[in-house]
Amino acid sequence: MRILIVLCLAALVRAGARFDEIGEEIAELTAEVVAFENMIEDRIEQAEARHAQWHVFSSRIDAVEGSGCDDAIQMQCGGDTPDCVSRLLICDGENDCLNGADESQCRVFTPEGSKWKAEFTWDTCTKRKPKELSVTFTHYEVPEELPSFPEVKAEAYMSSENDDFSYSANLILSGYMDLKPGQNKLYLRPPESDGLGLQCIFDGVNDDHCPG
Repeated sequence: MRILIVLCLAALVRAGARFDEIGEEIAELTAEVVAFENMIEDRIEQAEARHAQWHVFSSRIDAVEGSGCDDAIQMQCGGDTPDCVSRLLICDGENDCLNGADESQCRVFTPEGSKWKAEFTWDTCTKRKPKELSVTFTHYEVPEELPSFPEVKAEAYMSSENDDFSYSANLILSGYMDLKPGQNKLYLRPPESDGLGLQCIFDGVNDDHCPG
């Protein structure tokens, strides 16, 4: 009986050791799968970034040389089969360009709740002459009939001071986004009679700033 018990214990020890080995092998395989998935995701992100940069460079070249389209109402698809499509078809959920360029940059650049700062380099139009403007977007809506021009609303806070006076003000802004690839334009209408509106262009690559 004692011999039988010893043999059973030895078998259990060997089985336990084998289970440990299998567990280690599974952990190693899992780590390899995760590493492979991360590598694939990195490659996809790099490819998307290069694709977006290509659109930026293409747009800049078009601005200098001309796109061959009526840029006021059309966009150039580019790629191996250049073509002009209506800007009203941008981001409508259908690939009107053979290469899908018209659907390539339809993300939300100014989501609700996002906060931005604008710095003024010069201002000869307004009485306030603000140096900096803080903007918080409160509304972003894509019209079903015009998806290429989402409507935006925002609240702005501005302040300024000099030797004579200081002030601060809260303003309500409204405007739209123009989702033309490579030239994603934000336009906020002047909130006051002095005509100071805001306009800037996202390059389609760096979504954290918008020169204007």
